[in-house]
Amino acid sequence: MADIKGILFDKDGTLVDFNATWLGVADFMAMDAAEGDRWKADRLLAAAGFDFVSKRFKPDSIFASGSNMDVVELWFPRLSDEDQMHAVSRFNEITSAQGSAMAVALPGVVESLRTLHQRSYRMGVATNDSTKGAEQTLAALGRRRKDASHARHRAAFRCRLRL
Repeated sequence: MADIKGILFDKDGTLVDFNATWLGVADFMAMDAAEGDRWKADRLLAAAGFDFVSKRFKPDSIFASGSNMDVVELWFPRLSDEDQMHAVSRFNEITSAQGSAMAVALPGVVESLRTLHQRSYRMGVATNDSTKGAEQTLAALGRRRKDASHARHRAAFRCRLRL
């Protein structure tokens, strides 16, 4: 690995256990969107790709592979542009706070990140999460902003790593 200077990680599913971390967050968002109505919240979760039998999000679901804007467009298709932006802002706050607070690191991740940092590898994170959410999750895993840069997913081949 002598020629390797940096490593780009996908956050959810590589650094954190996606379902263990995000099911509680998604449920919180759905209950918020459904104004506390459990039946409506469950319908929203199902629409976003949650499989109630397996208790997991489908890998190609909006919630697993989309952004908060995608979720807002799915759950609130009739909102004005301004109201959509307010809803996205609300969901960004929820996902930033709850996603980092509920982050479940995959086994060995924290130790591996520490070792890579000690060996002076530059690390980056690609995610559909907001920058704030990614930074807070990294902090929960014991890494600071200066330890790893964040790049939003565009398409797999167009992720931009800022080191």
